[in-house]
Amino acid sequence: MRRISMLLIIGIMLVGCGLQNSVTNPQQEKINTVMEAADIAYKAEHFEEAKTLYTEVLTIEPTYENALLNRARTRVALHQVVEARVDLLASASIQQEKSAAYDEVNGLIYQQEKKVEEAIVAYSSALKKEETAERLTSRGHLYYSIHKNTEAKADLQQAIMSEGGQTVGNYYTLAEIAIYEGKYPEAQKQLEELLKKNPKSGKAQAMSAYIMVKQIKKTDSENTKREIVEKADNQLQAALKESPADAVVYNYQGLYYYVLENLMAAEETFTQAITLDATQAPFYNNRALTKYYQGENEGAYTDVSTAIGLDKLEPEYYLGRGFISITQENRNSAIGDFNKAVELDEKMLERIPEEFRTEIKTGEIPE
Repeated sequence: MRRISMLLIIGIMLVGCGLQNSVTNPQQEKINTVMEAADIAYKAEHFEEAKTLYTEVLTIEPTYENALLNRARTRVALHQVVEARVDLLASASIQQEKSAAYDEVNGLIYQQEKKVEEAIVAYSSALKKEETAERLTSRGHLYYSIHKNTEAKADLQQAIMSEGGQTVGNYYTLAEIAIYEGKYPEAQKQLEELLKKNPKSGKAQAMSAYIMVKQIKKTDSENTKREIVEKADNQLQAALKESPADAVVYNYQGLYYYVLENLMAAEETFTQAITLDATQAPFYNNRALTKYYQGENEGAYTDVSTAIGLDKLEPEYYLGRGFISITQENRNSAIGDFNKAVELDEKMLERIPEEFRTEIKTGEIPE
């Protein structure tokens, strides 16, 4: 399942307190004290307080680079992107060479602006100068947000091997990538690591339940199947108890019903997920599938089109809409969608009906 919204990683690795500028000892002592308090406030996510404290430092020493960079981070966390960019540029005028910290903050700002490619370039520059788990995590999630799963997996696995990189978010995203690739044992392994960190994670429990039933066809024993379903259902109930208002939990519950071919329950549950968070493309695509297999082609087409509007880089959505168009006897629309699916991923060609393959070429998709 595609990560539900582009994750903004606010790294907590702040720049240290050492002063490069000439100040008196009492001033330096005060600056160090205030910087320490500001860093504590930032790590506790008390961003307004942190910003005020960094500003206090800058009233004493306006060209203190570390305070400028840390205030810029804080402003990113407060969605004050313009002001953050001003602080970043001010720090650049002080530096002889742009530091890794500068590049990282630049990446944070681009990330907030949803300029993903630029953010990746900035984090890559920071990582060349100094590799940290936080920077690998940030770049890994950015790669994931644009469907570059190979690069995302490499970064997140490297982050986990680094100090401070064993985070719930990293294990969660690696599990999602494994599910997307159909590598369910690998996904389960990542979820087990996640649950060690957070035993009450509703998302992890719901994902685990889905993985259980997804592999149910591997057994011929009806008793074993019933046991798997019972165990998965208990896992789902635990997930809903822990996270009763989490859209992701309902999405995986919907997938659970879908695998068990309870399409009406699946559709209702996907609708619940959309009610809780209407910005996630996978939720609409999943509901489209349930509608399609229930013969609700018009509703399915609307839902998958909404998914495409939210995420134009997922080939599965175009492939699915192409099949719906075939059912609606709209050949030209189907060809346009199949073209786009293949443009995004050449492997999609194998899944397109043979009668359409001769007409597949890179082309524009109908709006």
